Amino acid sequence: MMAEDWMAFKLAGERDVMIKRAQTARLIMMIEYVLVIIGFLTLIILPCFGIQVTHITNSTDRRKFLSLATYHFYDTNKSPQFELTFFIHFVTTLLAITIYAFVDVFLILMILHICGQLENFRCRLINLISCKNFNKVLNNIVGTHLRLIRFADNIENVYSLMMLVLVFHFGIVFCLSGFLFIIKFLYVLIMYIFQIFADIKIDKSIIAQGYFSILIIIVLLTNTLLYCGAGELVTYQVSYSHINKIHVYNLYKFYYFLWAVNLHRFGFKMVGLWPKPNKCTEKSLWSEIWVGIIFILLIFISNVPMIYAVIEVWGNMVLVIDNLHTTLPQLIISVRYIIMRRKQTVVLSIVNMMAEDWIAFKQDKERNVMIKQAQTARLIMIIGYIFMVIAVLAVIIPPCFGIPVIYVITNFTGVNKPLPLKTYHFYNTDKSPQFELTFFIHSFTTLLGGIIYMCVDIFLILIILHICGQLENFRCRLTDLISCKNFNEVLNNIIETHLRLIRFTDNIENTYSVMMLALIFHFGIVFCLSGFLFTIIFTDESVDKADIAQGYFSLLLLIILLMNTFLYCGAGELITEQSNAVYRAMCDLEWYKLKSSKARNLILLMIRAKHPFYITAGKIFPLTMATFCNILKSSIGYISFLLTKHG
Repeated sequence: MMAEDWMAFKLAGERDVMIKRAQTARLIMMIEYVLVIIGFLTLIILPCFGIQVTHITNSTDRRKFLSLATYHFYDTNKSPQFELTFFIHFVTTLLAITIYAFVDVFLILMILHICGQLENFRCRLINLISCKNFNKVLNNIVGTHLRLIRFADNIENVYSLMMLVLVFHFGIVFCLSGFLFIIKFLYVLIMYIFQIFADIKIDKSIIAQGYFSILIIIVLLTNTLLYCGAGELVTYQVSYSHINKIHVYNLYKFYYFLWAVNLHRFGFKMVGLWPKPNKCTEKSLWSEIWVGIIFILLIFISNVPMIYAVIEVWGNMVLVIDNLHTTLPQLIISVRYIIMRRKQTVVLSIVNMMAEDWIAFKQDKERNVMIKQAQTARLIMIIGYIFMVIAVLAVIIPPCFGIPVIYVITNFTGVNKPLPLKTYHFYNTDKSPQFELTFFIHSFTTLLGGIIYMCVDIFLILIILHICGQLENFRCRLTDLISCKNFNEVLNNIIETHLRLIRFTDNIENTYSVMMLALIFHFGIVFCLSGFLFTIIFTDESVDKADIAQGYFSLLLLIILLMNTFLYCGAGELITEQSNAVYRAMCDLEWYKLKSSKARNLILLMIRAKHPFYITAGKIFPLTMATFCNILKSSIGYISFLLTKHG
């Protein structure tokens, strides 16, 4: 079938697609060869120098190492038994890895080939309507489609059972190799620490076994990624072709939607907050486990120990404030995560509405407005990623060099090594490997917390900017309403659009209202605490490196809080301003040029548009720039109060 596809008549564009797919397959083949050769040489060469790659113990008490961990009924230490066994292992390993690589890459070759054929098939579908000899072209398309179905069935017939075995193989061997690698890594790390204080040599075989385990992990990951990626690629191409049968142009516009939300979707998917496409989608066990892990890290690794640490230093004003100004953001992160998980249905409806807006018919001017708003959201998202990375690095890197970013909490274990988070532990974190494991868990929790904090905020900016673009387009349609010949039909569409925008805003309010209220209190409290700490640190005459690091961290926290609250209040101000602009445009309509029967139809629309859209904090007060200024003024006043209280 592949040979027939290459020999059949093809347009230049179709042949270029096939060549591109073949080049990708050749590149993957070469990468697979490199990995195979590295694995082969690791197994063969290291035993030649007396470095054991695998553990083996049998009755013969082997002193000469072989490539494979096998059990023999004869003594492999003698000659020529050792040489013959080594040669047989050499040939067996070479044959095995050749089979392993070729079977995998042959699947990739076939998958990429059929993806190229599906892409060409899709292009023919696009041009079907404009063909003069419609029946003949449609007949060829149907024949090609049936042929592609047979091709896919043949691949499924050959690889289906193999895939089932691969899934179990990957799960088991990945766990075992990961376990061995961690054991070897911890051994080498501990021995390296002991080597500093005593003359202890690290066994080279342990290092070799660790490297071999990580090599197996890399090969397994690459292998399974190729299989799953190949299946995803075929599914995507098939669904892509199916959509073209329904509405080709919609897919072109759907690309814009994917481009607009791609960065936000990436962040949400990392923490399990991106909603499923529909209710019929089966819940993935791994995704549920991942969400559970995040909950455990946020609650039991971050929140509970940090709150306990605050209780431990209660009575010392500076220590309590220093603990609270990092504990409260972690609590807010957990609150945001819980709210977003509970509001998945509402978030899905928001995402679906955005997708419908991008797919719906738009004039070039209207689409340019949407693209401009999406570009602004993407820019803010990139800036948010940068701030998140800076904040996470500021928490993680200084403790690596013994510079605490926080005041160290002294508990019954007498902690001397600084950690990223202010937590209270029931074990001694100064010892190894407790310190290394705790540091890693803290760093990982901090990274997840930063992603959640940033992504939830900037997703609001994305949907606010999107609805602002829709309101701007809505206003332009209102302006042109009077001059439309089909007045009633256009007015009907305008009313439907307005009701849809109201539902969109209600969904945003439903998702973020409680979160906004928590944010206002969080901003007021943490801004006061961080400002207080920043002031007392930089007015202290005797400062050391730790104090400077703590001061810079407080300043960074102040900047992030200001930016965060400014974005929320600015977004609320923006949507209110766009709503007022719509109302002003409606009032400026030359309705007096219409017949009375038509002019009366505008009354209800004007009454509803008189009430602007608001994003409120707990449905108590709207988020506007005036609100931001009032909160900022009050917070600065409380900083002065704390400084006076401190003396």
